[in-house]
Amino acid sequence: MILASDILVDALRLHPPALAWLRTAPRPLYISGVTAMEVLAGCSNKSEWRNTSIFLAPFTLLWLSEAGMRKALNTILPLRLANGIGVYDTLIVATALEHELPLTTFNTKHFSHVLDLRIVQPYTRRVAFLAFLYF
Repeated sequence: MILASDILVDALRLHPPALAWLRTAPRPLYISGVTAMEVLAGCSNKSEWRNTSIFLAPFTLLWLSEAGMRKALNTILPLRLANGIGVYDTLIVATALEHELPLTTFNTKHFSHVLDLRIVQPYTRRVAFLAFLYF
């Protein structure tokens, strides 16, 4: 399977369900080269960059071919107008489709509109509610 950036960010933030799932997830685990770039672009200093690079190192990077880029441009990117899928997400989806892998993500809002894309939500995300919201 290929992991989207939301899964990696959960793990980098030490979200226990993400860490537990990553420990037991079936191997190999892949990430798009675009996902690696997206996650690294979120770093705010050299220390974060170094730690994130170390975290990403065990994942196998997958890249798009020219044909995959054409599919992203002609088939997936037009979904931006109707569903708001971004350029990074377009390239990540095209990578999953080209390599015939399911995409592991919670971003069903953007990804569920892509035909033939298999989406896996690997663990349960629980939202913590603050007590003062109930008073």
